[in-house]
Order: sequence, then structure tokens, then C-alpha cells
Amino acid sequence: MTRRSYTNKRIQIISDSQAALKALGAVEIHSQVVKDCMDSLTKLAEHNSITLKWIRGHQGHVGNERADFLAKKGAEVPLIGPEPTCGLAYRTARRVMKDLLREKHISHWAKVPGLRHSRIFIGEPSWNKSKDFIKLGRNQLRWIVGLFTGHCPLMRHLTTIGVKNDPDCRRCGEEEETSLHILCECPALAAARYSNFGAITIEPKEVTDAPLETVLKFLKETGLME
Repeated sequence: MTRRSYTNKRIQIISDSQAALKALGAVEIHSQVVKDCMDSLTKLAEHNSITLKWIRGHQGHVGNERADFLAKKGAEVPLIGPEPTCGLAYRTARRVMKDLLREKHISHWAKVPGLRHSRIFIGEPSWNKSKDFIKLGRNQLRWIVGLFTGHCPLMRHLTTIGVKNDPDCRRCGEEEETSLHILCECPALAAARYSNFGAITIEPKEVTDAPLETVLKFLKETGLME
């Protein structure tokens, strides 16, 4: 009911279990199931009028008879799979689905062709890293994603798309101006690299493992984000 976002409703919940109703009315709660039920009822009661009612069995109450019928029907369904079995908690099922999606994501990332530049800096998909990306401002995110994928206003990419004619680095002129060259190798940016990453030249993994704030600070010091 809480997922349906009911508001300003009179809700009557009928049960034939005196033990369950007494547990909900107890001063102290010692069961996680009872606590979860109480939390759900409390949340539902914030915008609705809730009444809990005891009845003597299911007979004569259409809704409860239907629930009883479905429960018995479900119990009669033969088990498919190894025994013994038990129901899964919602959180457990959700975690299993998230793990499955993560595995499929990593598998797809490994199999998809191309993406050479992205693989250098991103490595494997990381949910924790993605949360850090989402926290960035729009301009910061644009630059970080552009650098890690190679699709940013550096000379190599601008030459590839026909905007410029010379892919060489504007700072040192020794190699093509790519993200790898700028972040890890360009001698003209050695001082800024040392002050932020602790070395004159670094490996791509050191950029990947560094906090995004460090990469952004390096970009700001080198004037790339201007």
C-alpha cells in the first residue's frame, strides 16, 4: 500500500490473527518482522486513517476468503528447484538483481568492440565511481567524460572531426594532443602533474584511481577548462 502512495483514505485491515494484532500493539517489539510491519503502518498512517480489526476466521469475509484461497493454492504448487526452500526477502532479491545487472554490464563492456581510449582510463565499470561522476557540475562532468573517452576539444579529436588540421600538442609540439598525452606524458605540464599526482609522468591507472577532484584541479591549473 505504501508503494501506491495512498492519501486521505480510510483503510481497514482485517486479520484473524490475534497474535499479530497484539504484537503490533505491544509496548516493546522484539521481532524484525513486526517492526517492519509497524514501520509500514506508521508511514501509511501519515496521510491516511488506518484501522486494524480482528475477525473470527475468514469465513463470510470476501477479501479474506480470497486471500485464504490464494494462499492455499500457492502452497499446493509443486516446488521447482532444490529443497529445502524458503522465501526471499525483498532486499535480498533486489541485491541479487543488482549483482546480475552489474555482471552483465561488465560482460558487455568487455565484449563490445572499440572504445580503446575509454578502456585506458575507465577500466571496468564501477558503480561507486559513477556516483562520484553524478555529483559533478555539468561543465566538470563534460570535461571529465570527454577526457576519459577522448571526445573533447584536444587537437587530435578536433583534427579527426575536421575542425583542425594539425593534431600535434599545442604545449610541447612533440606528440599528438590526446588525453593520454595531456594527462600522463606532456613535458610542458610536468609541474602541474607533479603537484597533483606526485610524479612528472604517470600511468593511466593513476588517473583512474585518483579522486575526480584531483583530475579537475590538474585541468584547472593547466588552463584546459578555460
